[in-house]
Amino acid sequence: MSETLSLTVITPSFMQGAFISECLESVRGQTYRNIEHIVLDSCSTDNTEAAVGKYLGSYNLTFIREKDTGQANAINKGLDRATGDIVCWLNSDDMFFNAGVVQKVMDIFRANPEVNVVTGGGYYVDEDGNPYQPLFLSDGKYIRYDYLCRADFLIQPSTFWRRNGIRLDEQLHYAFDWKFFIDLHRHFRGFLYTPDYLSKYRLQSGGKTVQDSAARKKEICQLLEYCDACIFQRLWAKMIYGIYLALEKTGLDSLKRTVYRINWIVGRITEFRIFSG
Repeated sequence: MSETLSLTVITPSFMQGAFISECLESVRGQTYRNIEHIVLDSCSTDNTEAAVGKYLGSYNLTFIREKDTGQANAINKGLDRATGDIVCWLNSDDMFFNAGVVQKVMDIFRANPEVNVVTGGGYYVDEDGNPYQPLFLSDGKYIRYDYLCRADFLIQPSTFWRRNGIRLDEQLHYAFDWKFFIDLHRHFRGFLYTPDYLSKYRLQSGGKTVQDSAARKKEICQLLEYCDACIFQRLWAKMIYGIYLALEKTGLDSLKRTVYRINWIVGRITEFRIFSG
């Protein structure tokens, strides 16, 4: 009966031809069939178009090749086109964890009509797709609004929501997913966490997660202001941003790893009340 619910998977893409086939295969291979997959590619000049072309007609896949103003803009275009009852986005270098993920998620939504967002665990994989590190929350409290305003605890490719009118902030280039989850929580309090692994989150040199930059730290400062986080956390985040900026300007990027570790330790000690996400 859960197949009466439909899912839209949105995949933004730019120059990810080396990985996108695995993403498409993970969607096409789902045991749950009521899925539409919208891929939005910003006119990549690598082999993306050829890779996607091999899948056209083999399942409910729509390929849109047009310029966008960034990843958030591409995802918003997909959100505007989505027809599914449930929506998620799966970046072109990420994958569903296994063939039963969507069935599991749709069963949760069907059994819990009051739930608006389902989020779960995941797994970091390396550039070749080999398992690297599990991702899960030890405590479901971390999906509460107050915790989400301290740090982004949700695993983006493992998060699904009922289709609605909320869109991503296209002025952000790194933290738009975090702000989107905050906005979802402000409007829809029905969040449910499942410890099941739902996605594979690829760590690769071209990914934004790996490129931990001062520009990203600046956006985190903006988000903490948006959430009206405590003054101590905002000051801490501004200090971390300033250190990152100075290290990048002086060519000492390698020291950011030490700053990252210190930031994480302070976050753990203070239950992330003092933390730059």
